[in-house]
Amino acid sequence: MTFRSLGLSVLVASAAAALVAGRLPAQISQLLSQREATVYWGEAESTVYTGKDIEAADDFDIQGELTELWFPFRTCVLCTPATVVGLHVRFYDVVGNLPGTQLASYYLTPGNGLTVTSSSIMADLPRPFLATGRHFVSAQIHATGAHGTGWAVANPTGPSGDVAVTRDRGTNGAWTQVSVPRSSSVDLGMSILGIAATAPIVYPDPGGAWIEVSPPLPSGAVDGALADVKVFASGDVWACGNYRRGSSASYEMHGFLAHFDGQKWTEVTLPVIPNSGYGSVDATGVDGTSSKDLWIIGQHSQSNSNPSPSTKPFVLHYDGTSFRQVSIPTTTASVVMTQIEDVEARSSTDVWFAGAGRMASSTSIQAGVAARWDGTSMRSIDLPRPTNPNESRFPRRVLALRANDVWIVGGGFPGSRQNWSEAFSLHFDGNNWQEFALPLTGFKTSASSIGGTIGGPLHVVGAASVTNGSGIRLAWAWNGSKWDRFDLPSGIADIHLTGSELRGTGSYAATYFATGWSVTTDIRTDFGGTNRSAGTARIDGLADGTLFAVGLTFESSGRRPFAITRVRKPLARSFDGRKSYPLTLRFVPQSSPTSGRIELGTGNPTSIAAFLLGAFPGHLALPFGDLLVDASPAWSTIFATRFGSNGTSGFSIDLRSPALIGVSVYVQGLEIDTSATIRLANAMHLLFAR
Repeated sequence: MTFRSLGLSVLVASAAAALVAGRLPAQISQLLSQREATVYWGEAESTVYTGKDIEAADDFDIQGELTELWFPFRTCVLCTPATVVGLHVRFYDVVGNLPGTQLASYYLTPGNGLTVTSSSIMADLPRPFLATGRHFVSAQIHATGAHGTGWAVANPTGPSGDVAVTRDRGTNGAWTQVSVPRSSSVDLGMSILGIAATAPIVYPDPGGAWIEVSPPLPSGAVDGALADVKVFASGDVWACGNYRRGSSASYEMHGFLAHFDGQKWTEVTLPVIPNSGYGSVDATGVDGTSSKDLWIIGQHSQSNSNPSPSTKPFVLHYDGTSFRQVSIPTTTASVVMTQIEDVEARSSTDVWFAGAGRMASSTSIQAGVAARWDGTSMRSIDLPRPTNPNESRFPRRVLALRANDVWIVGGGFPGSRQNWSEAFSLHFDGNNWQEFALPLTGFKTSASSIGGTIGGPLHVVGAASVTNGSGIRLAWAWNGSKWDRFDLPSGIADIHLTGSELRGTGSYAATYFATGWSVTTDIRTDFGGTNRSAGTARIDGLADGTLFAVGLTFESSGRRPFAITRVRKPLARSFDGRKSYPLTLRFVPQSSPTSGRIELGTGNPTSIAAFLLGAFPGHLALPFGDLLVDASPAWSTIFATRFGSNGTSGFSIDLRSPALIGVSVYVQGLEIDTSATIRLANAMHLLFAR
């Protein structure tokens, strides 16, 4: 970092060091609900020990992930000598005004998530519980020789929600209302901590605006959709998917491949698959190194209607002139690939495929399969099986960073329980595969996408839901040795590295910054309509800011292929619309189309105006505000000027400077007055277009 005319270099350097040390802020639990205990009012017994098994529960209404629970005692902990063995924590749905189906159960022991003090118990859940509204929660002490283990009650004159209830689990007794000497209806005293679910914050897109460039339906098609996109240049874009001919009751499905030259889409006819006769075809993925080295994957069936149980995967290679079908051989463990989900081309001699196959030992169990093209031949690779031999696995995405650094993620289900799934991740180091657990939330979890860079952020996205079908999107970040959970806007279903930036798509277009994921476009609002709902399935782009996302729209006439692209232009963008800053940093276009001005306003004419410029966004919470630009040594500078008499300061920039074309610049303003007080402005992101 270079300092010029700034007397607070030590402070800013410390801030920069903190930013570099922690590029991904840790998720911090927040207090989501609190019912303060009325210590001398009464208690609700909830214990498990010899001869007694009493469970107390109370309701709450929260949207988010619960990570910690705190329960106070009435007057003392285990008033007679006892040994705490553990704590049972259970969550239930609500039926009427009582606990219904058990949704999750945890057993904690001292030193392993359970902390016992003289007046309370703290439960640190080993995995978060996904709360999607009203639920009941119970906490039962498991002890030996215990008496007087009652939870302190709260709200004795006006319970919050439904009143607390207890039951005898030993006799499978009915739930009954808790009453205490001075009140017939009370709540349990408890505090719930976690991460609240919040709606995504929609920002202007850094560096450009999105426009629709959807291809038309092929002749005779009744509907269609796009599944994947590959961008080689703004005028060299490939997309694949499917369209249907016939009627909604009886139709033929056709694979769809189209090329965009910057002005229009042109359909490229796929060969007949299988060769023995036309079959129902769905092209689900496309990747490659150029338009003369393109791979298309999908499924096909001998049937001319809906894909049948005879559905098989296909792999096509396109050299710019003709297609060649490449078969996927049986693995060494005699697994035959039955579906292929993703393709990633590192080079023309290193292409990875991921999918699932039928095991020779059991036609009902699916095993994960990878395949690798070396430029000459295709080789199938057996993936590690889960511990449960009856569990099926379905890889969804493959990410090949290097020949010895390959990731595969997906989901699966054990045995016949097909309504239950479990996310997984596998890593290949060039010789061996190793599984790394993905911290789970909810009952149904799956990993749907992975994206990242060598030595940079590496993220997985997926989803979790509970028994009623509601749920949230999940995101995991790789910390170098394991996956950590963090928040993700609920509408993001797929992520992909586009140039040097990690992008997301789904119901929203999003960008990952060191401060987290930020939504940049609400696709449903921007591109929807009265009889139209839009969503994207995949996104791809280049380092110069070129971006394309594809998917489908639902219109009154059915599905339609959908594509949007980002038009590049210089644009200032506030990083944090949730905070109010005393200063305003903005980008002011000048009369000349090739110039602009970075301007800091509402400052004191006697103060110094400082500008922090960096190549990366970041986040550091300071006592006087949030530093939102990552001042890492990679590329950053600080310089200072005086505010003018009108309280503004700034500098001009040439938007067409060869040194800045295609470069992202992050800027934050500061004011330092004569008493060394610092005030911060918002931050901006400028992408310099061609």
